[in-house]
Amino acid sequence: MRRRQRGREGAALVEAVIASALLLIMLAAIVFVHHLYVAKMDTIVQARAEAWAGGLDGCGGGLIAAMLDNVGLITALNEAENHDLVDAPEWVTDMGREVGHADPKTVSAGAPLSGGSYTLNHSTSVPCNEFAEDEDGSLVLNLFTAVRQIVPIDF
Repeated sequence: MRRRQRGREGAALVEAVIASALLLIMLAAIVFVHHLYVAKMDTIVQARAEAWAGGLDGCGGGLIAAMLDNVGLITALNEAENHDLVDAPEWVTDMGREVGHADPKTVSAGAPLSGGSYTLNHSTSVPCNEFAEDEDGSLVLNLFTAVRQIVPIDF
């Protein structure tokens, strides 16, 4: 009877050690994923803030970019570059846009998770504000003036 009781106590002790080890690994994984997610959100916020800070002041070329994008040229170049089909120049793909880049962040896994590390980086782009070319007119008036120079319209 005592042998059975000692055997059960030993089995319970082995179960407790195995369960504790698995719970420790699961907790380490949850903490690592949390740190990874927080770092990724930080890089996204930093890249967006940088892009918007530059884009609100206007960077020029937005009107031309909008006209070219009506025929899908810039969008097609961006998609082709994203799929590594072409290497389009940045002045074309970023025309009328401000690009923000975040500082890379490194997140390391703890010892229970093999101790690997991951570097996270993010970039984003936003359309720039477009300001009038001169002090008297607005962007629409400047566009209308440019069209009137090409096609004489009398009103």
